[in-house]
Amino acid sequence: MRVLAIDPGPLLSAAVIYDDATPHEIIEIWHTENEDMRAQLKTVGAWYEVEHIALEMVQSYGMGASHELFDTVLWAGRLVEAAGLPFTKIFRPTVKTCLLGRARGTDAEVRAALIRRFPPTGGGKEPEVGTRNQPGPLWGVTADLWAALAVAVTFTEQRAAKRRRA
Repeated sequence: MRVLAIDPGPLLSAAVIYDDATPHEIIEIWHTENEDMRAQLKTVGAWYEVEHIALEMVQSYGMGASHELFDTVLWAGRLVEAAGLPFTKIFRPTVKTCLLGRARGTDAEVRAALIRRFPPTGGGKEPEVGTRNQPGPLWGVTADLWAALAVAVTFTEQRAAKRRRA
């Protein structure tokens, strides 16, 4: 199954198309303004044969909320609606539990856990990422794209675990 994972933001969102049938295959990545993302999502399902959306969803921690947080929630809904596909909300503690084995951890730890899941086929000191001349499977994944990839991997690993239990 191909899943489109989205890390929404108040102005920009990151997206990763990930194929769980071919482990560790990232089909496409992009990071763009929300209005552009919304327009692209209207056709991305058919174009890339995406069957499902995994969306990083914000969660209340009992603290005050900013305008940016509410804008992110608004855009999350608009992006899912534009894609017109079934979706699953993935919360950050779920990502950390899946990738780190605990609900607490840093973004750097999540990145390191993702890197360990990919084959070291590129060049440089992080061959999973690689270099321009010898790219690895994670070449081009930067900034918010790490969060979107974490959502994709979490969704596919949870789905695989459910199939094994069934």
